[in-house]
Amino acid sequence: TVKILQDGNSNSMGSVARPIYLRGADQKLDVTQKGNSNQIDLELKNETTGQNVGASVIIQQIGNSNRSYACFGQYRP
Repeated sequence: TVKILQDGNSNSMGSVARPIYLRGADQKLDVTQKGNSNQIDLELKNETTGQNVGASVIIQQIGNSNRSYACFGQYRP
């Protein structure tokens, strides 16, 4: 489990060119961004198949002009 709190303006996590990657089973990410003009770029891939091996993501953005780009999917070689 990863918990991240960013408080202020113009905070960023990842970028379109370098997003945050989470891979593997049972990943948990909890992000809170408080303020204006914050952004997050996230890509999540689950390379493990089976029951109860997924990922949980919570993104909370409080303020104005915030942006999130999140891509979720299953790894396919």
